[in-house]
Amino acid sequence: MSSAEKDNFDPWTIFTGKSVDIEYVQPFEALAINGKFVDDIDVWRLASAMDGCHVRVSLSEQMVVMPDGSIEEISCVLLECEGAVSEGEEPYLQRPIERRIFQQDDGTHVLDVIGNDSFILEEAWQGRGIGRCALALQVEAAYRLGFSHLIADAVGASGGEYSGYAVWPKLGYDGQVPEDVLKRFEPGVLADLGLTQMPLKVSDFMTTPERVAAWEKFGCGFPMRFMLSSGSKALEAMLEIAKSKPNESA
Repeated sequence: MSSAEKDNFDPWTIFTGKSVDIEYVQPFEALAINGKFVDDIDVWRLASAMDGCHVRVSLSEQMVVMPDGSIEEISCVLLECEGAVSEGEEPYLQRPIERRIFQQDDGTHVLDVIGNDSFILEEAWQGRGIGRCALALQVEAAYRLGFSHLIADAVGASGGEYSGYAVWPKLGYDGQVPEDVLKRFEPGVLADLGLTQMPLKVSDFMTTPERVAAWEKFGCGFPMRFMLSSGSKALEAMLEIAKSKPNESA
């Protein structure tokens, strides 16, 4: 992709929803959540799909930390998304997107949460606003359908191959920073930034350019959440972005 194409690229042009391709694997003929059928366009949004993606809906299982702290293997609906390419036949994704809805195959909720895995763009498409648009549409659909939060293992570290640890917090993912992550910071850095009141959340590092820079230098990935609670500033920001989607798009 040329520099001119990058400068003029509008990410909404690949989220029109005009080419939704959903494959339901038995026992599914459609997706239902709490007994209510979900339109294909909302399945597409929950999957973080782009135009041209093939979304496969199947039953799976996943080891999950439950609210009481126990670890259980529970049923989940797996949304796998792949195949999107640009007009120049360049793939957008390094590997398929995976999303997990933790419920039984009859639509009964186990946890009101969606697990987000593997949203990794090819380098040429990074920094183009694609992830922000995908997240905004997913957040809007998940909020409307009654989910409580999204969870993602925001991977990466400074100098590494992946940058989710730095990118996703800027879009509203948050979580208490584990002790082993805080130990990565050089002595005195947190005090110089005025971050001495423990525990710290990732959002504490998103408040000034200096704190953001410190997080990008010393921070690293761990499981983070995007809360879908009414009144959340992050939620309101994503809903506004979703509303900015051009009217001519589906």
